[in-house]
Amino acid sequence: VVKRQLSVNGSFSITHPELAALALSARQAGKQLILAGYGGTICCLSTAVEAMHRGIRLLWVADAYLACATASADEIETHRHLTGTMRIYADVMTTDALFDRINAALR
Repeated sequence: VVKRQLSVNGSFSITHPELAALALSARQAGKQLILAGYGGTICCLSTAVEAMHRGIRLLWVADAYLACATASADEIETHRHLTGTMRIYADVMTTDALFDRINAALR
């Protein structure tokens, strides 16, 4: 169940002091952090890689980020590739599935 929301602007790293403290607390409690954000290919992916290397479990919300077109892929293709890559570093689910999980935990 979500108990705290943290928004860290301008930092693309789990080493941000406030985020690092939350991540350590989650790891010690055996909990997952929920990851979603604006820049999936930069912010979310770099955070997920760092978190995995630090033993922090993440749940990435696959439909709660922006996928930008690149020189070799449009937004849809970028989203598909990033979602596949994120499965290496985090559990992946949709917003609806996340809310279903939260609602089930509250019952």
